[in-house]
Amino acid sequence: MFYKNILCLIVILAIGYIRNVAATDISLAACTDGFADVASYSACASAASNPTTYCLKASDKKIYPIEGEACKAALDNGVHVFKRESDTDVVKLDLTKNFDVAKIANLIMYTCSANGCAQTVGYVKLTTYGAATVDQPADFSTGNHGKYCNLDAGVCTTYANNTPGTNFHPITEGYFAIEKDGGKTAGSGITCDASKVGLYTSTPGVCLGVKSTDLVTAAESGFSTGEFILSSTSSGSIFTIPTGYQGIILKGSETIVYHENSPSDNTSKVFETETYKIDTALTTDISGKASILSLYSCNSGLCKRTSGYVQSSSVNYYVSSEGVSEAYTLKKSCYGFTGQLITADKFCISQNDSEAVGIASGSANYILGVGETYKFVRGTTKTISFEALKGTISNGVNIVNKSTATVVSFPATDDNLLSSLGNNISNAAIYYCNTSKKICKQTYGYIKTTDTTAKYYSIGVESNAVYNPSGECAAIGNVGGIIVDNELGKLCIDASGIKLEFASGGKKYQVKGTGTVASNPFQSGTTNINIVVEVSANAIVKYDYDPLNFNVGLHLFELKSTMEITELSMPNPVVSVEGGLSLYTCSVVKCVQTFGFIKSGANYYAIPKTGASSKKSAVDGATCDSSIGLLFTDYKLCVSEDEGEVVEFTTTATSTTNYVITPTNTNIFSASNVPILIKASQNALTLNNVDGIGGKNHIIKTGNEYNAYTYTDSGTTFASAGGEYDGIKKYQRIDSGFFNEVTNFADVSDDTSLVLTRCTDASCTLTDGLIKETDDYFSVTTSSSAKLASGDLVQCSADNAGKLTTDHQLCLGSDQAVDFLSSGTINYIIKVGSELKLVEGSQDQFIFTKIAGKLNRK
Repeated sequence: MFYKNILCLIVILAIGYIRNVAATDISLAACTDGFADVASYSACASAASNPTTYCLKASDKKIYPIEGEACKAALDNGVHVFKRESDTDVVKLDLTKNFDVAKIANLIMYTCSANGCAQTVGYVKLTTYGAATVDQPADFSTGNHGKYCNLDAGVCTTYANNTPGTNFHPITEGYFAIEKDGGKTAGSGITCDASKVGLYTSTPGVCLGVKSTDLVTAAESGFSTGEFILSSTSSGSIFTIPTGYQGIILKGSETIVYHENSPSDNTSKVFETETYKIDTALTTDISGKASILSLYSCNSGLCKRTSGYVQSSSVNYYVSSEGVSEAYTLKKSCYGFTGQLITADKFCISQNDSEAVGIASGSANYILGVGETYKFVRGTTKTISFEALKGTISNGVNIVNKSTATVVSFPATDDNLLSSLGNNISNAAIYYCNTSKKICKQTYGYIKTTDTTAKYYSIGVESNAVYNPSGECAAIGNVGGIIVDNELGKLCIDASGIKLEFASGGKKYQVKGTGTVASNPFQSGTTNINIVVEVSANAIVKYDYDPLNFNVGLHLFELKSTMEITELSMPNPVVSVEGGLSLYTCSVVKCVQTFGFIKSGANYYAIPKTGASSKKSAVDGATCDSSIGLLFTDYKLCVSEDEGEVVEFTTTATSTTNYVITPTNTNIFSASNVPILIKASQNALTLNNVDGIGGKNHIIKTGNEYNAYTYTDSGTTFASAGGEYDGIKKYQRIDSGFFNEVTNFADVSDDTSLVLTRCTDASCTLTDGLIKETDDYFSVTTSSSAKLASGDLVQCSADNAGKLTTDHQLCLGSDQAVDFLSSGTINYIIKVGSELKLVEGSQDQFIFTKIAGKLNRK
C-alpha cells in the first residue's frame, strides 16, 4: 500500500511538471468529413446517448457529439469541461462525478451561447480519485467509507456504506486551473490585495481587486453564481485582457469560475466597484451605490469602459467613462438635447420627442453626431451606452457592423462584405447620414454586391437575410420585393408592373400597394405598403421626410406617372402634374405633411388633406360669410368673417405671419372646424402643424400683436391662453412670429433666443431684462439674448445702472445694487443714460420698461 501511495504522489507531481515543460494548446478537432455525416449535418438532430468524441463545426461554431458513425444534436448553451485523449477520444465531464487525478492535464474547457462556442480558461472544483489501495483501508469500516470510491467500467462510484467493493480509490475534493494547454492543480492560493488581481485565492475564488470605498478589503469572485468584471490582471494570472480592452467577464457557479467568452453580440454591463459583480437585471435599488457604478460595453466577454445611462428602481443615473455616477435630471423635450433623457424615461435619438425611445425598451442601436465625431449608441434593457464609431461616415447610405461599431467599406464584393461583418449578415445595419448636419438615422432596404453575378441582401426591420430575386412585377403580391427582369434584380414598386433597377443618381420613388404585398425589409408584415425609396447603384433604401434630409421651411413634391418623386423649387415651382402635388413643412425637430394653397406665377394650386391636388380655376366664394379657411376674391384667404381681415399671398421671402383661425369644416387645411394655425409664407398659405407643442403655451405674432395661445395636449387645437394669463413670462423664439413658453430651463435649446414678456389677459409685450438660472445669468433684449460672461460684469455706478455687477446683483445706480428675488415682486425706477426705466422684479428675473415723460418731484 505504501508503494501505491507513493505512486499516486508521483503522478500528481508529474502533472504539474509535464504541464510546465510541454505547454502546447490542445483543443477539440474541427468537424470534417472524417466524422461520418457531420459535414452535411443532415442527421444531427437526435440527442446523444453514448458519444465517443466531440468536434467543433467552423461554420456555426457549435460543438457536436459523435456517436459511432453519426453526429448528434449540438451541445446546449453554458460551460463544458472535456477530457481530451485524442481527436477521436473526447469525454464530456459530469462535474458531480469523481474524476481520475492522473488525467487532469488532459482537461480543456469551452463555453457556448446561441452564437456558438469558444475555448476558454478558468478554475473548476472537482472530486478526484487517486490510485487504488490493495487492501481495504483501516478507516473504511469506521464511518469513513465516503472517502473512497469503487472503480467499475471507467466510473468510480463513492461508497454509500461500509460494504466493500473490489477496489478502494481515495477521493479528494480540490480546485484546478484549466488553461488552453490543459489542467493543473490550482495550488493553495494567495491572499487577495490590489497587487494580485486575477490570481487564484485561498478562499477559494479569483481576486478581483479591492473595494473602491475600502482600499484594504478585498473583492473576490468566490465560487458563486453570477457575472463579474475583471478589470486588470497581475503577473501569473491565467486570464488575459487583450490590448484595447479594459476588462473581461468572469462567470461563476458553485463548481466553476471561468472567462465567459462565448460568441455574443455587443451588450452593456453595469457593475459596482464594491463586489465587481455585474447587475444584469438592475432590479435592486442602487441609489446608495450611484457613486461606485461603472459601465462597460462587452462583446464575447471582452469589455471596454464607456459612458451612458442606467435605470434602476425607476431612477435614472448618468455614468461617466471615469466611473463617476450621479442621478440624472430628465429634460422636458428632446429639442436641443439629442443624446439625453426626457420625461417618461425616454432617450432622445433626435430632436423630435416622438422618436425618443424608452430606456427600458430593449435592444437597439443608434448613431449620434457629437462635435467632430460620431458615437455609436447601444440600447439594452435599462442601459444606454456610448462608444466611438470606427471608420468614416459618408453622405447618404452607410453599412455598419453593429457588433463592432465599425463602418463597413461598401459597395463591395460578397466575400469582402461578409468578411467585414464577421461572416454574419445579421451584424449589418444601414444608416442614412447627412454629414453637414452630423445626423444619421437607421433605415432599411436591399443591398447589392459588386460581384459579376451580384448577390442581394435584405437588411430589414425584422431581420437580415440573403434575398433571391424571383417572380414578375405583375401582381400586388410582388410589390416591395426584388424580381428578375432580363437577368437583373429589380424592385417591384407598383402592381401595374413598374420596376426599378439599381442605378446611380439618388432618385426617389414611391412604393405603393394595397393588399398582401411581398415580404420586404422596409416594414413589419406584408399588409399594404406606402413608402418612398432612394435608389443607388448598390442599394435601395427607405427614404424619410425628415430634418436629416431637408432644411427648415416648406417643401413641395410632385409624383410622376413613373412613381418618381421630385422636389419642386419653392417659392416659384414649375408644376407639371397638377394632381400629383404634396407638401411637407420642416422645423429643426421634424418634418410633417401639411396642406394648403400655393401660388406659381398666375396659377394657384390647392393641396388638400383629403383627395388629390388640383389647379384652382376659381375662388371658393364671393364673401367671407361662413367661408373662413377658403379663398375669397382675388385669391385672398378668409381668416374671419370680416372681409377686411383677409390674408393675401406674400411675395416677400423674409415675411412670415401666423394666424389662429376657426375654419369651416370644408376647408382644405384640416377638413374640420376646430381652431388651427395657418402660416403665410412666400407664395404659400399652409397649415402650421410643425411648430406647436402639445400642452404648451405659445405666443403668436399677428401683425403687431403678440397673443398667448395654448396648444391642446392632443396637438390639434389652438385656444387663447385665457383672461387670467398675466405676469412676466419667459419664452424662446422659434421664428420671428412664434414663441414657446419656458417653464423649465431644461426646455431651452438655444440661449440666444430667450425672450421676456409681460402679459395681461393673454395679450403680451416683449421687453428687455435679466434672467438668473442657477449660476448662469442672461441679458435679454426684444431681439436676442446672451449668456453673461465674467467680462460682462461691472462695478456698480451711475453709468452702469441696469447692468449686472460682479456680485451678480442688479445695479440701480450710484453704489446701490439689489439681489435677484427668490419669491415675491418688487419695483424700482432707475435712470439709464438719459432715459428713465421701470424695473419690475420677480423670481429670478428683472424686466425693464421705458417711462415716457418726466417724473414729478415732491
